[in-house]
Amino acid sequence: MLTYVALPVRGEGIPVTGKEALAFGKAWPIFERSMKRFARICTKDLDKQDDLLQEVMLTLWNQDPTRWDFTIDAHILYMNKMLIHRMHDAWDKDKNFREKAEDIPGEVRMDARRAEAEAGRALRTTLA
Repeated sequence: MLTYVALPVRGEGIPVTGKEALAFGKAWPIFERSMKRFARICTKDLDKQDDLLQEVMLTLWNQDPTRWDFTIDAHILYMNKMLIHRMHDAWDKDKNFREKAEDIPGEVRMDARRAEAEAGRALRTTLA
């Protein structure tokens, strides 16, 4: 099964070279299976799993796979550990953000929505 990945332009004014694109294409299959498995462990939501995998792909891309020799087990283990930690950090930030949003009492959320609706009505009457 082929996996197609849209590769971003690296940084401002630093173009992607063919060598880097090939290196990413060779490196990603080494980590893909374990990263997908960890994403499934983190969340059951498929969209969030894709977001976590995208974070990992960007991390791998930014690490410049041309610097690593993925035939050496130590390099594979180090990069795998780095990618797992990056995915966990992204998942943890998302989880904490959702928990903070859920901590807001329902009444406060409704008051904020009512205030927003009233501001919208006032603006429409002003413009009319």
